[in-house]
Amino acid sequence: MAPGTLLVARYRLDEQLASDLSDVTAWSAHDQILDRPVRISLVSGAHVADALDSARRAALVVDPRLTRVLDVGTEDGVAYVVTERYTGITLSEVVAGGIVDPQQARAIVGEAAAALEVARRRGGHHLALRPDALRVGGSRVLLTGLGLDAGVAGHDQHDADRTSRTDAV
Repeated sequence: MAPGTLLVARYRLDEQLASDLSDVTAWSAHDQILDRPVRISLVSGAHVADALDSARRAALVVDPRLTRVLDVGTEDGVAYVVTERYTGITLSEVVAGGIVDPQQARAIVGEAAAALEVARRRGGHHLALRPDALRVGGSRVLLTGLGLDAGVAGHDQHDADRTSRTDAV
């Protein structure tokens, strides 16, 4: 894939983005039909089917603190997940900046916990939570990768014992 490539006759790839997931190539893109910016994750590796299935389930969970999954599919053997485009810095970057103000730390953790609870109530679990999956920008805390990240890592969203634990995210 290269900048300018049109995926499913709809999404124009703009710029390749960094991804901390080895089986995901991330792109900023533009939805030509709805005229909006999006993020596209091209998925490869041994767990493509799991990742797409998990992303489809995550699309059913809507909360402003969770990255919205907009489209999931394959075209010519290329598996993709389209989400809203997001900005902000990762929790890793927040912490690397030095001591975090206690009020800011409570707000970040509280917003992330509330987002995870919304997902849990809909039967979704992140299962791949890490500092780079949490974004902070302005007054918004955003949890990215619900469904997709666990699927790419091969974590089974259907493992009832693991996902029904109240101490697991």
